Amino acid sequence: MEIEILATITTMSQAMSFTHETDVGTDCLIVTHAKQSGVISAVTFDGNPLTEAVTQDRGGNWDSGIWYLLSPPIGSFLVVLTGTGDADHKAKGINLKGVIQSSPVRDTDGTPANAATSISSTVSSAVGDLCMDAFCLANSGVANWSMDAGQTLRNMHDTGNVPGQHAVSTEPGAASVTMGWSGSNAINDLTHCMASFIPAAAAGEGRR
Repeated sequence: MEIEILATITTMSQAMSFTHETDVGTDCLIVTHAKQSGVISAVTFDGNPLTEAVTQDRGGNWDSGIWYLLSPPIGSFLVVLTGTGDADHKAKGINLKGVIQSSPVRDTDGTPANAATSISSTVSSAVGDLCMDAFCLANSGVANWSMDAGQTLRNMHDTGNVPGQHAVSTEPGAASVTMGWSGSNAINDLTHCMASFIPAAAAGEGRR
């Protein structure tokens, strides 16, 4: 069974809560974030706590992260983020179907950088996995940056200036997967993180 990315993707800016709808069949809710000032320390969906798959900051700021909730409630509910610093951040809700319902993250990696023209992370993965990244870029439009070959853009939020821009992409699993971005020189800090999610066994797991 391959992991399927369902239709609804919600983008939020400059608020610590937003409404996201889980599509019928969703068995894993993903929330990704990019935060300029401070870090995100907790995420909930309809009061249910998400698990941190991976986060990466630089010096307590410029935080990027991927969080997940297995078997989330289906419908429109509030996502609430808790963190330090001000409200300069972006977040996204993404629905997956076909994720194994126990220990779904195979491997994670994260990378911080400053004034760079490229950034990447690498994980151990496997055929059938779904690799996902989260990219936080400050003071330089993320639309001027390009994904590495093999990645599929899932969502991008670019205001052209601070707070940090945010982009999410995916790539099919393999024995080892590197995901990254490159572009014009970042004026300030940037971070990147990624995780490899494991599919449900063909015999069985996941919502139908």
